[in-house]
Amino acid sequence: MSGADERAISNGSELWVALREGLNRGDLQPGRDLLAAGHPTTYAHPNRDDCVIREYPDGRRKLVRYDAGGEHIVGSPDERSWQLAMSGHGLEHVTAELRHDMAHLLDLLPSVSHLTIDTDDGAIHVARDWPSDRIGNADRLAARIAQGQGISAIVVHDRDGETRRINAASLPPPAAARSEP
Repeated sequence: MSGADERAISNGSELWVALREGLNRGDLQPGRDLLAAGHPTTYAHPNRDDCVIREYPDGRRKLVRYDAGGEHIVGSPDERSWQLAMSGHGLEHVTAELRHDMAHLLDLLPSVSHLTIDTDDGAIHVARDWPSDRIGNADRLAARIAQGQGISAIVVHDRDGETRRINAASLPPPAAARSEP
């Protein structure tokens, strides 16, 4: 929260005191109270320690990083390299909030390949849908890592225990690898 936000809230208001006390207890209600009062709130990102999430009363959420240069908006906590894909019967039962929760569950459990949601109308299959260029991008990144100074290889381990070793010596020179789109 910016100093201006803190001053605006603290002007004679007990809400700022409640917020500080709640944060010390791990209580999220003061942050919800700030949103309800029309003020943004800031809280820890569940998977990253380099930035926090700022949530605005209109529902927007931004990733914010702080450093000696100040505050930097670095993206959205809702940005993923994949999208949620659902198929089956009963899709009308899946609200935006449930879609958000299912995507968050898959974020928290990367080893889970898919979910099955049983509804009154049948089963809904839920999975991550990756862009078609994902494998090519992953291969280019692995090659770039393998070609790092002092690096001789990278071993990529998949969920099934399979491994793939990429040796720097077997790759084209770094300049050629980086010139690909």
